[in-house]
Amino acid sequence: MKKSIVTTMLTAIVATTVFTAFGGAVTYAKAETMEETNELILPDENAPIFSDEGAEYLNVPEINLDNDTNLYSEGIQVNTRVAQYRMWRIESKTSAGTSYGAWRNGPSGKGKATLSATNSNTSSRSVSSSISGSYPIGADKIGASLGITIGQSKTYGVSYSINIPAGKRQQIIFRPVYKSTKVVQREYISGVKTKTARTATVKTFSHWDYSFKNL
Repeated sequence: MKKSIVTTMLTAIVATTVFTAFGGAVTYAKAETMEETNELILPDENAPIFSDEGAEYLNVPEINLDNDTNLYSEGIQVNTRVAQYRMWRIESKTSAGTSYGAWRNGPSGKGKATLSATNSNTSSRSVSSSISGSYPIGADKIGASLGITIGQSKTYGVSYSINIPAGKRQQIIFRPVYKSTKVVQREYISGVKTKTARTATVKTFSHWDYSFKNL
């Protein structure tokens, strides 16, 4: 948190009474200025945000879209008379939008009440990345180029609340949102680029999409 010192200038009237030698009294009044200091506590905009979403939720991997200049061997000799080998290079990696997985059931409750989905009361929070299309260099090499492990299952946190009206029974539902990445692989024969290309699509977890249903 941030602390700020606030100084307030206060003006007070101070009265002084002086008694004279003749038995009388004279009162003098003057204004005096005093300082009042208070400590004002302000929110720290750089402080970490804590939630019950779980550490894995905060570690959703970023997809590496940097150029990959490696040549990946398919291990196939394409010409038995001359030593020619087929190899592949990842020509491009581009974002290809998002897609949704199937809805999953979370906790349910009856109103009037607030219902929350948390890590402690919600199961089925595991998701994994996937690959489709054609990938002659192998899913493991494409995953390494993207900075992920394709097929690896991970559990991510959830955090969502709804207000259930009186007399209603509702259930929180959630589904994974996936980022799609298109990976184009170009064929090389003995180091020479060919016109042959193959395209694979990789889906990785991005975040949860929430809703609810009446029971």
